[in-house]
Amino acid sequence: MSAAPPLLRRPGRDARQRARRSLEEGDRALADGRRDEARACFDRALEADPSCAKALAHRGEANRLAGRMDEALADFDRALDLSPDSAWTLAHRGAAHRMRGHYRTAMADIERALALRPDYPWALGYRCLLHEFLGDFQACLRDFDRTVALCPQLFPDHCSERATLLCQLDRLEEARSWARRAVNEDPDRRLALYTRAVVETRIAGPERAAPHIAAARAAWSAAGPEAGRAITHYRLAGLCALQGRFEEALDLLAQAIDLSAAIREFALLDPAWRDLGRDPGLAARFASLINE
Repeated sequence: MSAAPPLLRRPGRDARQRARRSLEEGDRALADGRRDEARACFDRALEADPSCAKALAHRGEANRLAGRMDEALADFDRALDLSPDSAWTLAHRGAAHRMRGHYRTAMADIERALALRPDYPWALGYRCLLHEFLGDFQACLRDFDRTVALCPQLFPDHCSERATLLCQLDRLEEARSWARRAVNEDPDRRLALYTRAVVETRIAGPERAAPHIAAARAAWSAAGPEAGRAITHYRLAGLCALQGRFEEALDLLAQAIDLSAAIREFALLDPAWRDLGRDPGLAARFASLINE
């Protein structure tokens, strides 16, 4: 009988222990944001034990977070060949598909993960996001509430985020209540101030909401480097849009997208831009920025 292929040959005990140590080191590095170091650890784990599905999956996650989607998907696929019922790997492969903009393929992986682990908070939270991208805000709200009940730390700004979802559903008085709650809990939190400005504008119009828009603009204009230049530009763009200053808003949005392509998804889901559609020319420019 011929020898088994290397991937099928079970490594010895020492090799498995080396793989486990390297895997643990990689997980710590990944948790600390040291992605290249984590990837090197997972490589060492796989040198010791090429059939370690967990090392493959976690290297896939390191690649996903670093934006190496081809490598990430290849690792996730190989990990699932070895361990097809891993809800973790399915969910994180779904996240990689979402980062490619393949929302329905991502949803299929997330649904498979949740069929295996129905109360998996990370997968529930991710399905919430996918429902939002696909325009099903009611399903998004259901998953959002379940996720917050199971693991509130996954949505640290859940009052603001719930207010935005309710705004998308035109449940404006409920949205106002949650937006006010967000500000009451932390009056200096920039996202809470922005969300309140959006909700109040939707309810009362930009003139009556002007004090809330001004408070949010002051907070975001004073934001330090820790806020990120892209998101700061983006929030200031949204505040301009609320006041009908659409040319200025679109210029700021373009600058934000130049700094981070991920801003496109923020704009796609933000009620601040809803009135832009009344002008076909402005709407076309907005669409060109979002869909590049």
